[in-house]
Amino acid sequence: YVKVIDRTEVNALFTENAKLKVKVTELSVSLAQAVSQGTGTAVVTVITPEAPAINDAPVVPAVVRTEFNDFRLHFIAQGAMVDYTLTQKFSIVNTTGRNEKNVPTSLVRLYEIGPGETRTLIPTTETTTVVATGAAAHWYRKVGVQGGLGQVIATTGFVMPTAFNAELVGVLAVPWLKRGSNHATETTRWAIATPAVVFSNTTTSIGVLPVSLNLGTLSPTHNPFTNLWVSPYLGTTSGTQVNALGMILSVTF
Repeated sequence: YVKVIDRTEVNALFTENAKLKVKVTELSVSLAQAVSQGTGTAVVTVITPEAPAINDAPVVPAVVRTEFNDFRLHFIAQGAMVDYTLTQKFSIVNTTGRNEKNVPTSLVRLYEIGPGETRTLIPTTETTTVVATGAAAHWYRKVGVQGGLGQVIATTGFVMPTAFNAELVGVLAVPWLKRGSNHATETTRWAIATPAVVFSNTTTSIGVLPVSLNLGTLSPTHNPFTNLWVSPYLGTTSGTQVNALGMILSVTF
């Protein structure tokens, strides 16, 4: 997708990202073109005056030094020799987003700075944007905090329960092992073995959310929720047996 002529610079930028341990998901290459013009007064200095012809000696032309200086160009001509220094400063403003058809879109604006702090827009003639289709999902460890509500059934037995007491509870959980394309919550779909504390007005239990699913990842383009987790719950109030079962809805803080 990247033109051959641009690949050296692009590879150098990718190398810098790799050193910073940054995973690149989007690349933009822009071309701009401008013609600069300026006027001013040159300083002309006669270094040596013209020497008239003497006898058979030819006329020696005068040596003149011409100097011009503005905010970007310093030009000196002395005799047949010319020296110049071109100094320019630029400001680059870039936005990345998606249009109404959900297509990734980048806008790049390049400005020359000067004279002083004046910004002059340099027209951008071409911008090419390459967006990664998405990194492969992988397991990663990242400790977070989740809170939410749920419905828990307290029993007097797990395998053969003999009594039930259903109640609305609050939950505080600490997910640590997750699966997603990166560490952002909106791209993380699964969490497993999440320790949790469940509490109500009457009881408190400790337990685990064996598996949690982020509902926001099921349909990211149409789902208003990007951070809503649903999980089963297994817990204990006695410390010796599993006697609390339920379903939990939670969000990441």
